[in-house]
Amino acid sequence: MFLYNLSQQQKEYTLDLFIHAANADEIFEESEMAVIKQYCDEMKIEMRTDTQNDLKTTIEKLTELSSASELKMILIELAALILSDDEYAEEEKKLMEEYVRISNISKSVSDRAFELVNNLTGIYRDMNDLINS
Repeated sequence: MFLYNLSQQQKEYTLDLFIHAANADEIFEESEMAVIKQYCDEMKIEMRTDTQNDLKTTIEKLTELSSASELKMILIELAALILSDDEYAEEEKKLMEEYVRISNISKSVSDRAFELVNNLTGIYRDMNDLINS
């Protein structure tokens, strides 16, 4: 939803971040793969499943290349990816904490992003239920 305006370099680092997130619990779910594919389509970049950089370097480069608003956009999309399999594994929480810490995003902003993604997911679920009832 927010990724198309990123620079090419930001897109590649963002994809690395998403791959790290999908692999954080060592289970690359189909739902996570589908979300990453959608993100790649939106960013108009080629899908891959291997990272090009370690997690710390990825986040540091994103922080260096991105504005505060862009980092929050990436946070929202990262939260959506992490929650796409309806689980929030401990390893995913650690990855998110690392992203928030290095990118200097406050805990309140991070918590709000997750709240909004959860609300949006619920709305989509309700609309789907309405359509299919």
